[in-house]
Amino acid sequence: MTTDLSGVADAVGSAVVAHDRLVGGAASTVIRCRFADRTEPLVLRVIDDRALLRREPDIIDREAEALRILGGTPLTAPTLVAADC
Repeated sequence: MTTDLSGVADAVGSAVVAHDRLVGGAASTVIRCRFADRTEPLVLRVIDDRALLRREPDIIDREAEALRILGGTPLTAPTLVAADC
């Protein structure tokens, strides 16, 4: 795996000390990242399906907005830390 995690470290404000690829993600690579200054890992989702990105160029913005909206509800949903288009 050759994913550059420097942007993740910058967004979180802590160095990535370990990472491993998770199973799943039909259109994405999913990576669990552990950080120097956090006890809980975060999951990075990298959409690497170029055809999907061409068909839906705003998919990252839409998914980020959906997570922001869900964050203000009692529903269980991942917490958005950062999104980069």
